[in-house]
Amino acid sequence: MAEPFTYIIIIILIALIFLFGFKVIGQIQDNKDLTLYATFRAQLTKEVTEISLKNQGSLLKYSEDSSFKRPLAVPQPVEYVCFKEEGYDPNLIPESLDKSYLELDGNVFLLPENSEYPPFDINLNLVKNPLCIQIRNNFLSFTLENKGNGIVEIR
Repeated sequence: MAEPFTYIIIIILIALIFLFGFKVIGQIQDNKDLTLYATFRAQLTKEVTEISLKNQGSLLKYSEDSSFKRPLAVPQPVEYVCFKEEGYDPNLIPESLDKSYLELDGNVFLLPENSEYPPFDINLNLVKNPLCIQIRNNFLSFTLENKGNGIVEIR
């Protein structure tokens, strides 16, 4: 008589373990994306500072083809990384993206907009303003060039 209750309790315990497990896995993914954002922000800042200390004309290419510098990883939902300066042209932003997001403070934006990845400032000169680079396989490929006098250009 007690066996059916034992089986029911075991089934309920297994279901609770699965629910808890899926919840923890989801939290791990969220933490991974936040960590990727913080790492991306720190790496980009470090790379811009590093190239600004090199000789004028120094060029660093961050791409899959490069054996020296690898592209920077970004969180999974990010489709574009956009950079802007004063007087930017909103028509240069891909149509699928929300242009109002670029009106926030900061000059580096991860799009589509996500409140967990706020815009931040970095000292760069742009080839075009704004410059939106599409993400491929969760990596940002770009080129940095030292233009002299502490001016770093990204393209």
